[in-house]
Amino acid sequence: MGKKAEEVERTPGGVGVVNPKPNKGIASKAIDLLEKLIVKLMHDSSKPLHYLYGNFAPVREETPPCKDLTIIGHLPECLNGEFVRVGPNPKFTPVAGYHWYPPFAFFEKNWHGSVLEKCKLLACLTAMVKTMDWPFCFSFCSMIHGLRIKDGKATYVSRYVQTSRLKQEEFFGGAKFMKARINSEIGDLKGLFGLFMVNMQMLRAKLKVLDVSYGNGTGNTALIYHQGKLLALSEADKPYVLKVLEDGDLQTLGLLDYDKRLAHSFTAHPKVDPFTGEMFTFGYSHTPPYITYRVVSKDGYMNDPVPITVSDPIMMHDFAITENYAIFMDLPLYFRPKEMVKENKLIFTFDSTKKARFGVLPRYAKNELLINWFELPNCFIFHNGEPFQT
Repeated sequence: MGKKAEEVERTPGGVGVVNPKPNKGIASKAIDLLEKLIVKLMHDSSKPLHYLYGNFAPVREETPPCKDLTIIGHLPECLNGEFVRVGPNPKFTPVAGYHWYPPFAFFEKNWHGSVLEKCKLLACLTAMVKTMDWPFCFSFCSMIHGLRIKDGKATYVSRYVQTSRLKQEEFFGGAKFMKARINSEIGDLKGLFGLFMVNMQMLRAKLKVLDVSYGNGTGNTALIYHQGKLLALSEADKPYVLKVLEDGDLQTLGLLDYDKRLAHSFTAHPKVDPFTGEMFTFGYSHTPPYITYRVVSKDGYMNDPVPITVSDPIMMHDFAITENYAIFMDLPLYFRPKEMVKENKLIFTFDSTKKARFGVLPRYAKNELLINWFELPNCFIFHNGEPFQT
């Protein structure tokens, strides 16, 4: 998960300062040439790049606070705060292309027939999109957009989350980190090409071309506010902490490891209990323990880890809490790199022969001994609605 906690420079608030040290030497140039050759020989450049053009095109430049926006109507003077949203936004064009979101690929292939059939497709598409992060690109850089409202006036701002990977790509002036869309039809993590791209990433890290001591998080999936900190989240790494300035501007402070107590990944969808002020979270990994559950007090203290036993490494994008329980979804979307290479599949593979399970654990449990598992028909769930107890 990156640099040892005791080696990280910290702000007065305990946030780790991100200061990577990449290298532009001979090794970097040699790997670049090798990567270009692999892409030229193995990547199909004729595939459409819908994610990089038109309405989906990245916003390449930041917008400093733009004050006194034109307002149609009226903003109450008592309204004071900032609305923020985050999403994937590559600053540099990826080395290899991407297909658009799979529901749209399905939609594109099946757009024919009667008006009624087209309406059914639209309804199906709408239902799928509502259940997913949009767009679903875990490894693009992250941009936060903010709308500051104060004294009846509005200010707009957009800033990149200053992650370790963004700082290093700015240093090189181009994309260097692997860009993986988990559920794309093409992309870095698929087939033999995926294996080569993974090895390019590993080679850059091994030869110190890239500095992975601060992890490789993007902070591009979700935001949450807890214990006076605005956190930009991506489930592959620790949270990035941001500060909202008085004029609405957004400043990245660094990584949060909860006084060295967080040594694993951190979900993009933690839950804050509005009554107790506590935050409940987990991380998943491709090595045991595959799932780790954590509780963070309202004062920001992270309690001891609670490993959750599942049979295989899975993708668990979300979970749930109720007044008394934490609910984990052991669903058959497995991390299977061998199948990626042998069968030209994505690195995560859905197994339609396996059953799904929900694990219900008392939310203050110190270990997993009290968890109860309930089997479900084969399925996969990315996000869940707000659960409740009856």
